[in-house]
Amino acid sequence: MRTSTLFRAALPWIASIAFSAASAADAEYKAVEDILKATPFRIVTLAEYKTGIKTGKVVGFFYEGSDVAGASGWMAKNFRDGIQRDMAIVFLAVPYQKSIPDSEYLGLELDKRPQYRFYNDGHNVFSHKGGLDSPGPREHAKNTEILRNNLKVLIGIR
Repeated sequence: MRTSTLFRAALPWIASIAFSAASAADAEYKAVEDILKATPFRIVTLAEYKTGIKTGKVVGFFYEGSDVAGASGWMAKNFRDGIQRDMAIVFLAVPYQKSIPDSEYLGLELDKRPQYRFYNDGHNVFSHKGGLDSPGPREHAKNTEILRNNLKVLIGIR
């Protein structure tokens, strides 16, 4: 019993070391797209997004490309660490572009960055908007696990 108590007591310290190492590696990212390269997300235009969400199980991610150290980058890292490669889901990411009128984004209810939405055959079944700018290791681990579980629920929807 003593060993497991010591191990539990050491977990926050172990997590902080792992998170510190990950944070150092994260400093190399110049844009959210750099983080998404390690995921199955396909970066698409708004027109491709509109078409892509209509069929099957889809996760759509709307983000600010330059917000690598903020909430968009944090959410992208949750996806990076939470997605299992064999998921039967299409992942589409659409960056915010100032050249596109806000009304076009609002037509898809994309009114806040970052946000992600789960679609099943074109119907939005879940959405999450916003996020923390700089979560610690516990928040990151907790939110990554929640995301992983939510993706499993999306897979199970008929």
